[in-house]
Amino acid sequence: MDLNELKKYLINTDFIYYGNYLGVIKNIEYDNRVGYYVLYFYEGEKKYIPNFYMYQYYINLLKNIRFKILRDRKIKYLVHFTPMLNLKSIIENGFVSRRILDTFDVDYQHSDSLRLDGKLDFISTSISFPNYKMFYLKRKENERISWAVLSIDSSILIEKIDTEFYRTNCASSNTSKCRYNPCSNEALLDMFYYSNREPNLPINYTTDPQAEAMIKYSIDKSFIKCIDTQGKNDVVRSLAKNANIDYNPDSDLFGPRLDYKRW
Repeated sequence: MDLNELKKYLINTDFIYYGNYLGVIKNIEYDNRVGYYVLYFYEGEKKYIPNFYMYQYYINLLKNIRFKILRDRKIKYLVHFTPMLNLKSIIENGFVSRRILDTFDVDYQHSDSLRLDGKLDFISTSISFPNYKMFYLKRKENERISWAVLSIDSSILIEKIDTEFYRTNCASSNTSKCRYNPCSNEALLDMFYYSNREPNLPINYTTDPQAEAMIKYSIDKSFIKCIDTQGKNDVVRSLAKNANIDYNPDSDLFGPRLDYKRW
């Protein structure tokens, strides 16, 4: 836990310790001799706070900020496209990363054989609308493969506070130029940057259609809220119904966004 990060978020805020209000934080230091954080308050008091409490306090603060970002930008879902052959396993077990699938020799049909981003421990998702450029190319590579788009409750981003956010495709060289920690709320907000943003783009769409939210290791099946297909599919409908997941056979998630001419 970085001391400068703590200062950025906590200085000039009220601090509550086990239900007791201590005051407004003026400064924070770390005492290496005892392994405690030292909080100085405007009221003139100072308090030694153990690491584990400060860590939990900090994580809860980040989660509250993230909740407000999702609420203010009306972000309800993340989306992930996958070959339809993977649906049964995903519905029964949730999502797991490529590395876990390969480690346990799980049979699956990959949607990106190269994974140039190198992030084999992460599951790639988009916010609100799929990366239609890549999705279109994948469908054209082999038109015999049927595809589905799964909508994932955005609250996963609060539970998985270590999710990484990239304003463009994670494999792009431009991601190395990002000035924010990829796990930070600032990186999440940066996905909605204003330069080259279509004025009429919905508030819950990232500016760049290839922006990614990379979720580490796994996504529990309880977060899956809807399955979209391009046309009716009785097998998918049955899978969704049995799992109490919504099914949309007339999806608009298989086309481009309204700003496609910009990209």
